[in-house]
Amino acid sequence: MKFKMSLKFLLKFFGILLLSQNAISENVLTTITGVRIWPAPESTRIVFDLNKKPLYKIEQVTEKNQIIIKFTSSKLNPHCLSVLKKLPLKDSVVSKVKFFTEKNKMVSVILYLKKDLKPNSFILSPNQRYGHRLVVDLEQPNKNAFLALFAEPLLVEAPKLPHVKPSARKQHPQFVIAIDAGHGGEDPGAIGKNGTQEKVIALKVAQCLQELVNQQPNMKGVLIRTGDYYLGLQERVSRARLYQADLFVSIHADAYHSRSAEGASVFTLSERGASSVAAKMLAERENKADVIGGISLSTRNKVLASVLLDLSQTASQGAGNEAALHILKALEKLGPIHKRHVEQAGFAVLKAPDIPSLLVETGFISHPKTEAKLNDPLYQKKLARAMLQGIQRFFDGKMPVIAHNH
Repeated sequence: MKFKMSLKFLLKFFGILLLSQNAISENVLTTITGVRIWPAPESTRIVFDLNKKPLYKIEQVTEKNQIIIKFTSSKLNPHCLSVLKKLPLKDSVVSKVKFFTEKNKMVSVILYLKKDLKPNSFILSPNQRYGHRLVVDLEQPNKNAFLALFAEPLLVEAPKLPHVKPSARKQHPQFVIAIDAGHGGEDPGAIGKNGTQEKVIALKVAQCLQELVNQQPNMKGVLIRTGDYYLGLQERVSRARLYQADLFVSIHADAYHSRSAEGASVFTLSERGASSVAAKMLAERENKADVIGGISLSTRNKVLASVLLDLSQTASQGAGNEAALHILKALEKLGPIHKRHVEQAGFAVLKAPDIPSLLVETGFISHPKTEAKLNDPLYQKKLARAMLQGIQRFFDGKMPVIAHNH
């Protein structure tokens, strides 16, 4: 009887020990907790959310137009399987995504592509919004060449605007306005109490402004970001130069821990320090967008070298300040203004050395009444109309730069 009891006790003890060992081994595995996809004009980004830094490798099966991502020492959260059904694949270069769990604690992900594309992957560390992430960019073959043209902004001549003949440009000269909707994709920007995302408001106002600008006989508006995807800060500048812009307007919605803060603001670039503590904090927050949205660290040195380029900016900064003042005066007629003067700070997105640039904070999305107004299509049009009035006053009496040799 005693022998039987001891045997039962031993079996129970070793059973508990084995279960605890399995639990420990499960805890050391990397868990894939989510997946998102962001289609963009020149690339498609796929983001995997993880509970820790992953061990992975990527294989490209060119003949089958497949990308295989293998996560070692990993497991899959079942929630990911339901997420797959909701991925917006229609407008992306990915036709299908499949997960496979292997016996050797490996999870394989197969991306079925509509055409042959080059994968570029990198890992992002946790920040205030996200945990560990693996980012896989599926890029058009010519995308890197496209960006390389503008790695040194002052040393290259920008190409002609796409689909516009030079002769037509001379007969009908136009001011080109680059309209940049802040944030996008992985980076929602500020979020209001009721869940309004800055990236959504910024794009809607930018689209309104483009429509109004294009109604003017001597102006052409081009959107830097046309959908819900992220663009690096320097890439935004490069695109403005590609379009040979005469003015760069970046649109945002501010936020503050105090919900009483309200009113629109207009900012320009300062290399000598911010005009206020709040302006400095805002610039630091906006400049972190590359960390939140995600850019490849392999190009970090080249990007920084280009962003921090500080040559011949005096003229464009002076013009940017003039345009900003006209826009601020027009916005003041809509309602409360946060500051009655143009503020200055070191915004990376405004560092185009040869394009007058400014940043408009349309209001505090953290203010409940302002959040509601920013969601109103009529108010979005009013904001855009005020910005247009400021832009028109800035260009009044000026001649468009026909050659656009920025």
